Amino acid sequence: MVGGDYKNAIKDAYTDSRARPIRASIIGAVLSGLGYAYYKNPTELEMYDMLAELRQQMVLVPNTIHNPRSDAEIANRTLLFNQRRMVYYDCFFFSLVCKKPFDTRIATYVSQNKNLKNWFWQEFWYNIIDVGAFGRFYNLEKSLIDYDIREEEFADAAKSSEEVNLLSQDNNLQPSDKTYLLRNF
Repeated sequence: MVGGDYKNAIKDAYTDSRARPIRASIIGAVLSGLGYAYYKNPTELEMYDMLAELRQQMVLVPNTIHNPRSDAEIANRTLLFNQRRMVYYDCFFFSLVCKKPFDTRIATYVSQNKNLKNWFWQEFWYNIIDVGAFGRFYNLEKSLIDYDIREEEFADAAKSSEEVNLLSQDNNLQPSDKTYLLRNF
């Protein structure tokens, strides 16, 4: 009977785990990790929710201090979504977000002819946008680090402070004059 087979398999697994505890703990840890990865695998709906939330966060920040990399990432994903070129693949333990060269509904010669396309795996590899695992989409989060810091502003500030230092060195100004220059520059 099937129940007896399962009972014998469980008994064998128990006796093997008692004989080799390190091997059993490694197998248990790997299976637990895979179970956790499966449980926390982000879904397509979670991806769209995360994109909408990040758009809302960007709206709350003035455009003048947006990080251009963050703006470009959100604009690119929104464009791909609107053009139906963003595809979500669920791989049980992780997710892949890929872009397609054409809309899924388009039927032009270029989009349908297999001779004009790259090999499937090559096209697939070069068009991966993001990898999602453990409840996160890593490239999206990476591109939105410091989304409210425009790095060009700091480069301009460093450049202007260097100019003030050069002016003060050329004119032999005192430290009190430097602060005046910094405030009025």
